[in-house]
Amino acid sequence: MAGLTWSAGWICQLCRPGPFTDLAPLTIMATVLCLRSEIWIIAFCAMMGYTAYYLLFLWTASWYIPGFFSIWNGYALSGIRLLGMPVEEVLWIVTFSGMWSSAMA
Repeated sequence: MAGLTWSAGWICQLCRPGPFTDLAPLTIMATVLCLRSEIWIIAFCAMMGYTAYYLLFLWTASWYIPGFFSIWNGYALSGIRLLGMPVEEVLWIVTFSGMWSSAMA
């Protein structure tokens, strides 16, 4: 039971906002791509395609909801913004889409 509690706490630490939020999917994606090198093109296409879709979706939402991008606390993040969005959100979706397509392929 102690091992289960420790691992659940470790996973919660990875999922909280911060630099490890981007590193977890990146680590999974890199591991899978090293083990199965034939799916690089799938991961790359997913990273480009889904990232473009996600950014377009968020940008469209910002047209309809004034102050939509203010839901991210700029002081807790790096403060760098890309098209009004925090750069951490863009990095997260790039790594997540690459990880998801790699894991599902």
